[in-house]
Order: sequence, then structure tokens, then C-alpha cells
Amino acid sequence: MDSATLLARRYAAAFLAIFERSLVLDDIICCRSIATFLENNPAALLAIKMPALDLPTKQDLLKKLFSSCSATDAWVHLVTLLLRDHRLHLLIPVLAYIQEQFEEHIQVEECTIFSAEHLSEKQLNTIVAFIAAKTKKKVIYTHVLDQGLIAGIAIKGTSFFWEHSVRRQLRRLQKPLTLEGYYER
Repeated sequence: MDSATLLARRYAAAFLAIFERSLVLDDIICCRSIATFLENNPAALLAIKMPALDLPTKQDLLKKLFSSCSATDAWVHLVTLLLRDHRLHLLIPVLAYIQEQFEEHIQVEECTIFSAEHLSEKQLNTIVAFIAAKTKKKVIYTHVLDQGLIAGIAIKGTSFFWEHSVRRQLRRLQKPLTLEGYYER
């Protein structure tokens, strides 16, 4: 493990030691969305790191970013600490480690639900209830359309993969044919 990863884990562990009891699931959802935004928009973090901006301006920009998803003040404290210590480059790994540890602590299963066509809210709620019953965890999900399924759904969680689709049935039919050396005469 490199020193940056170790340092990010230490910041995350210290943050959780102080704020874990005040955090709620919405905070972790916010944490995930901000980390995703920063990963997909590296210029945003680069702009905040610019030496031409003073510390209060940087703090204000980051407060606005975190307030976009109704984050608590705990996150502002974390960002202020990273800014003050000139370690803002650790923000994304710190957020990722906080999310991982908190989800493990409160028993959350993060899933991506793939479907061949758009699912209604009722259908998604039924799938989420199925996942929650099987994993005995709270479920956070993202819904993704995947035309490759042909029909059906697939669910990829942090601890499992489940699929019921035409694509899976075709794979199962193809496997015995290739294993048995099937060929036409």
C-alpha cells in the first residue's frame, strides 16, 4: 500500500471516529455523488487546487459543492482540514474509503440494476425489496439500461451478482454445446 493510500485511510478513519454517529445514509449517498462528480470532472478539483485562490475562496467553492446534495457540516470540516494541510489531492480516496467503511458498518448493499428496458418505480421497489431480503442489508441502487440483456434484469452488488435474462439463457444453452464438442455431421 503506497503512502498516499495509507494517508487517505487515516484521514477517513479519523473522520469516522469523530462523525460516524452523526452520519446518515443520505450523507453517504452525497459522498458517493460528489466523489463521482470529482472523478468525472478532474478540472473541478484542479481549479480548487489553484494557488491563485485563497483559502476562504476554496472553502466556499467546496461548501457549495457539498451543499448541492444537502451534506452536513461534517463534510465541510473534512474538506477544510484537507485544504489546510495541502492534501486536497486525497479527497477522492478519502471519500471512497469513508463510503466503504460506513456502508459496511450500517450494512448497506450498493447495487447496479441492469434491465433491457426502462423499469417503473414500482418494479424497482420490488427488485430492491428482493435484494434487501436476500442480503439482509439496506440497498442503494443505480438503474442502468442494458440492451444486451435482450430481456430481463441483472443485479450487480458489492457482494453478489444475479441475472435472470435471455442473455443468460443463451449463454447456458451455448455452454453445453461447446463443452460436449457438438458439431453437425
